Amino acid sequence: MKVACVAVLMFGLTILDTKSDAADTFTVLGVGNLSCGAFVAAKQQKETVSIAYTAFRSWLAGFVSAMNMWITERDVDILKGRDNDALEAWVEKWCRECPLERFNLAVQALSMELVAKAKSPK
Repeated sequence: MKVACVAVLMFGLTILDTKSDAADTFTVLGVGNLSCGAFVAAKQQKETVSIAYTAFRSWLAGFVSAMNMWITERDVDILKGRDNDALEAWVEKWCRECPLERFNLAVQALSMELVAKAKSPK
């Protein structure tokens, strides 16, 4: 039990870490600072109710929801017809290709693709 508590504490301290993006234009909080490799590893452990996996999944959902609400034009819904599993699959593919990049970069790339698709003529 003591080992489990220490592991949770260490993970919690990692979540509180903050870093700026590559251009130092904004600060990223939470698991967005962790590597894509850490996300892939956490996803592989999801069957064991991984706290890390839940944190990554929640961070992804929160980020794209915020993008949908505040960054895009009000008449564009970048999440229409999509669910968490589809978004996560896209991010997982990106992260498997770039495991040393930070998770937030994968989610940003997904968000930019969703915005571009939502704004393109049908």
